[in-house]
Amino acid sequence: VSPNVVTDNSWKYVTCVRSGENGFLYIDGVKVAEDQGAVVSLTGANTLFGLNNLTDGSGYNGLLDELRIYHKALSAEEIEFYANIRGYEFDGDADGDGLTNGEEYFGSTDMTEADIDGDGLNDKQELEYGTNPSVHNGNVKEGFEVRAVGAVSDYSVEYDQVSDSHSISVKSDDIWGYNDSFVFVAKPLVKNSRLTVKLTDFAQNNRWCKAGVMIRDSYEANSEHAWVGITSSVGTQLIRRDVKGDRSFAIAGYSKPEIWLTLINHNDKVKAYVSDVMDGG
Repeated sequence: VSPNVVTDNSWKYVTCVRSGENGFLYIDGVKVAEDQGAVVSLTGANTLFGLNNLTDGSGYNGLLDELRIYHKALSAEEIEFYANIRGYEFDGDADGDGLTNGEEYFGSTDMTEADIDGDGLNDKQELEYGTNPSVHNGNVKEGFEVRAVGAVSDYSVEYDQVSDSHSISVKSDDIWGYNDSFVFVAKPLVKNSRLTVKLTDFAQNNRWCKAGVMIRDSYEANSEHAWVGITSSVGTQLIRRDVKGDRSFAIAGYSKPEIWLTLINHNDKVKAYVSDVMDGG
């Protein structure tokens, strides 16, 4: 029995939990008492609420509302959730972003809105990418989306309609080895396709900084891919991973301050082009 005495004449959220021989009592989501006792079958017995199982019928002077009986012993996290949130289930997903309502509650995201900051990434994606769900990470041209791959600590993407260009700033590891880490502006491609971009204003903050264009099989960090672009220390490169999970390979080229980059995928064969002019090959 809890030593806590409720005297403020206000509604309290009281939870009683029986888990095996252990019993717990919570008030407003906070555990106030616990005890142990032998397991007793309730089959065929009367279940009483608001009074004890004595012949004098003694009880308490108050009201009961929103009575719930669960088929399991609730966890401390679930009890805290239900004590503070009404109308939602702990294991539900009210906004459809892939996070349960409980995960959103304890993760301080909004369980009623999938993309809090409106940047095109839902709350689960932002948490997986290591970015802040409450901070807008940029905008993209219609038909494209921002995707982060691997261990990305922070990034921003902005689209300028006048110049029809994207500016991308990323803090991540590298496109190299057995797993990649980067952010890119993406869209699905058909089997035979061509990608051409103009690369300008490449900030070389690290000797392995990279910027370019990529065709990728999936958003998994160890996916097959072909990438052509600039690396600070070696200039233009073609980097590829032929088999998922294998190591990357690279071929170095030349470097220019502003270049056109092209990747052509035709019948599962990829060709890369670097040029000073558009379609220069």
